Parts: sequence; C-alpha cells; structure tokens
Amino acid sequence: MSRLAGITPFVAGESLTSNCSRIAAACGFDSARKFAAFHGFDFKALASGDPVHVEYFANLIDRPVARLEAGAVHAVSPRISMVRGEALNRSLMMRKRLRFCPLCLSDDDRHVRARRGFRKFGRLNWEILPIRACTTHEVELMQTHSDVPHAFVYDFALAMRSLKLRTYRLLARPMEVDSLQIYVERRLEGRPTGSPWLDSFTLSDAVMIAETVGAIDRHGVEFKNRTIQPQEWSRCAGHGHDILQGGEPAFRSFVSSVLRNVHANLLTDNARSYVGSLYDLLFYAVDDFAGIAREIAREVFADHASPVPTAPAGRCRKEASLLSISVIADKHGVAARSLKTLLLDAGIVDRADAAKLPGHILVDHERCALFAAELRTSLDQRETREALGADARLLRALASELGFVEYASIGEGLNSYRVGRRVPIEQIERALDILRRSVTMSETVGEMVSFAEVVRIIGCSFDDLVRLLARGRLERVALEKGGLYHDVRLDPKEVQAKLQFGDRDSFDVQAVARWIGVSVSSVKLLVEFGVLEMEPPTRKRPMAVPVKAIIRFINEYVSSEGLAKEWRWRISRIRNRLDASGVGPAFVTGKTSFYRRADLSSL
Repeated sequence: MSRLAGITPFVAGESLTSNCSRIAAACGFDSARKFAAFHGFDFKALASGDPVHVEYFANLIDRPVARLEAGAVHAVSPRISMVRGEALNRSLMMRKRLRFCPLCLSDDDRHVRARRGFRKFGRLNWEILPIRACTTHEVELMQTHSDVPHAFVYDFALAMRSLKLRTYRLLARPMEVDSLQIYVERRLEGRPTGSPWLDSFTLSDAVMIAETVGAIDRHGVEFKNRTIQPQEWSRCAGHGHDILQGGEPAFRSFVSSVLRNVHANLLTDNARSYVGSLYDLLFYAVDDFAGIAREIAREVFADHASPVPTAPAGRCRKEASLLSISVIADKHGVAARSLKTLLLDAGIVDRADAAKLPGHILVDHERCALFAAELRTSLDQRETREALGADARLLRALASELGFVEYASIGEGLNSYRVGRRVPIEQIERALDILRRSVTMSETVGEMVSFAEVVRIIGCSFDDLVRLLARGRLERVALEKGGLYHDVRLDPKEVQAKLQFGDRDSFDVQAVARWIGVSVSSVKLLVEFGVLEMEPPTRKRPMAVPVKAIIRFINEYVSSEGLAKEWRWRISRIRNRLDASGVGPAFVTGKTSFYRRADLSSL
C-alpha cells in the first residue's frame, strides 16, 4: 500500500477532491493544486472527473480506480455532471462553497482512522443540493457565507482551516429527512427506490419535477423561489415526491386538478396567467424535460383548453393573432427559451419583458415564424459549443481552420433583424464529420489525453491541434464514448513531433541530436548499433535519419538526461532508483545510458 494512502485513507462516502486535499495538507502542501502539480497531475481536472487524472491519482495512492470512482464527479458538459452514473444539472450541485454537517465533522476526529489533524473529510452527498439534511444527526446541512477563492475551489482541507466549527455546531438546526432526499440517496447508491415512474427520468429531472409539483401544491402556481426557506423547500420536495410515487396516474390527476381549480375559481385574465405559469413550470423549469411527463402534461392541457365564456368577444378577436412564445415554440417544434432569447435580441420582445416566462409573453405568431425557422437551421454560440463539445478557445480554432461562416442578422432588406452570432447546423455537422474521419484508433492506448491536456503538456495552441487533426496529419487519434471534440484523445508525443518536424521526411544527425537531447557522437553510435535507421546516403546529406525512425525511437527509449528532465531528479538519484528496482539500461553510448520506456512504466 502507498504511504500516501496510509496517511489519510479513502473513506466510504468521501468525495475524491476531499481525499486528495487531505493528503496534500497532511504532506505539508499549501494547497491541493500545488500537491497535484508536484506529482504531475491537475487538481482541477481531477475535480472534473477527467479519467486520465483520476487514474493517475489512483496509481499514486495505490488504490483501484473503481473505488475512487464512487467519490468522483464527472463534468460531461458545461451544464451536466455525472455522479455515480446519474446525471445532475449543475444548478442542483454546490461545489464552489463548502457545505457540511458540523456534527459529522466533530465525530470524524473520534471515528476516522487517519493522521491526527486530518481526519475530517468531505462527503460527496454534501455537494448535492436535494440532500438538505444529515441523515445521521437529522440537522440541516450548513454552508459557508462566501465562495472559496477561485484558485482554491474544491480544496476541502484548505477551506477547513478557516472554519470555526464550534460556532457552526451551536447554530445547527434540526431538520427531518424528506422522502425525496431518501429517494436521491437510494438512487445514487444503486438501491431500489420504490418510485419506478420517477426512475424513468434522469435524476436531475426527477428532482426538479418533484420539487415543482410539491411547491405548486403547497404554495400555488405563482410561487416565488426566493420566498421559500430551506426547511419549507424540504417539505415541498417530500410532498411532491409523495404525490409522484403514484406514477403516471398521480401526475395526470395532479395537473388536471390544478387546471380544474383554475377554470372554476378565476376570471379570464387570471386564469390565463395561472395556466401560463403552470405550463412554464411543468415544461421549462426542468432541463431537457421530455418524454412521458411532457406528453401527459400536454394532453391534460388540451383537455382543459376550452375558452372561458365570460371573455369579451372584441377582446378575443383582437388577441386571436397573438400567441404566447411557449405555444408558438411548441407549434414549430423549437425550444421556448431559445425563441424568447432570439426575439429579445431582434427587438421583437421588449427588454422590459426579459424577466417574464415564455408563457407570459404574447407575440404575433406570423412574425415569429421566421425566427422559429432560424432556430431549426442554426445555433447560437453556446449551443454550438455544446453540439461540438468544445470550449470557446477550441471553437475559435475550429472556426478559423474550417472556415465557419457566422452571421448576426436574420431576414433581408427592411425585414432584417440583428441577433447574436449564429452558426449554420450544416457547418457543425461538417465539423463533426471531419472529426469522425480523423479517428484512427478504436480505443485509447497509453498516455493519450484530451485537447486541453495536450496544450498544457507541450505548450502548443488549439489552432495547431485543430490544423493537424483536420488535415489528417495525426496517426494516433481515439474518440471516447461521447463522440464530440472534448472526447478526442491524442498522443502528446506524436503532436509534439509533428509540430517540431513539420513536413520534412528526414533530418541530419545534428538535428536528431537536438530532438533526442544527446550529443552528435551518441547519435552516430546509435546509427552504428542499428538502433536508429538511416536513409540511403547522398552527396548533400551523407547521414540522414527518417522522421518515423526518430519518433519511434523517442516513443520506445529515453536517455538518462531525458529522464532527469521528465522526473526533475538528479541523474545520480535516477540511477540509484533504477538499480534498486532492477531496471538496467537497454544500451549505453559513451557516457549516456538509454532505457526502455516499457521497463519504466511500473515505477
């Protein structure tokens, strides 16, 4: 077992970042980031669940990756995180502010086996907002009053240094564990939940619809989030879960009863306002809310869509050409929030209505047809990044290399409107097609990493990477499950070689000596030994080594001087370590020893 794992063992239920942070603090590092940089991985990437860095950390502390995965949070997109195989919207997680149970932290000093002073650990469940109470002590989870500085975010041990735990223990308030929290905990643990209908949704959608239904039933359709206190939110969440435990019939009955009450007790204007609010809450309060719940709600709305007889006839005729943005969006099959944003940018909807929900804004449906059609053929910048799986830097590089034609206006002549920059969907599909054609390997092999990691390791630009990838210059390209640009895995050594060597096929011994980092005489000896291939000699270049031979040699061998640069150790220390491990040089040229990289993989 690694000594690092023995200092602060990984505890069941602990978050991965908490364990890394505690080890860093116990080893005397000022922060987890400095500890990670010293050992050759990125703490922020570890916090985002990057598989390469999770595996690196697991090997560092000599623990199985599968065990650490239970405490990892995988950022699969800018808005969605995967926690133990369940999808959660970022709005349902709190990672940039310390959230904790003060009584649990006090108990850790007595019950956790670790070095004294570093026994308190952060639970993964504390980062999930629907989990509002400590199941052990039945008190409300507390949080610090300010965000952790950006440079130290996710660093649990660092945040604990300034935490006045005794004060927080005195302020702890009792709170019962609601049924929705029990549902979330069971689902994360892979146990039966007793709510099969909610299990058909993503965890994020199940939580949001349960909380929304509970809040509507307890506070009415036009409830305000900011007026509901945490303990009341817990009651709403539990109440909503209890309603939805009845499955599809219970959801139908709930929506139908709310609509019946609206039509029976309210005048026309108020009824329209309430129905619009309910429509928006059920359709748009939940990210990517689709499937059976959406269909059921639409059917129930249609059943209760008969007009109220008290509406004035003249007013009905005047409003006949006006529809809410929500209705227009459903008619054209586009997202209501996207249509609202586009209409705001074009000036069709007044900025004073920006805070209103799409169901509360009435517009001319014929005028909006142009914008609805635009939403089906192009994407804005945020949607483009999500569709390609690229951040802003990578998107700029793709647009430059692939020649994206972006435009910021819709319509022609007097009927043109200025909007935010948009990218045609066909160009996005072309970019994804180029990506699929550039893949050369079915799975990752060795030290293949993402775009961002290649940029960090070798110091190149995103433009360089995109140029090599799009022009088919790379021979080691793998694509992971997602199939987007953030799922691409490249070999940093191959990229560095391609950028260094350019389009040349061979180099003389002086240039080869610079690439390998040894003397010219050592290169000549390597050629004599047959380790490095040579091209047939010519009058202008009597000794020339092919680029493929150089890359193959660099991937297979490394000199003692090269190891000193990679490991940041003295050569004498490297030789002592290798001798103690029984690893000898593959061959020696002069004073330079060369080792096989395969023999060093276990060190």
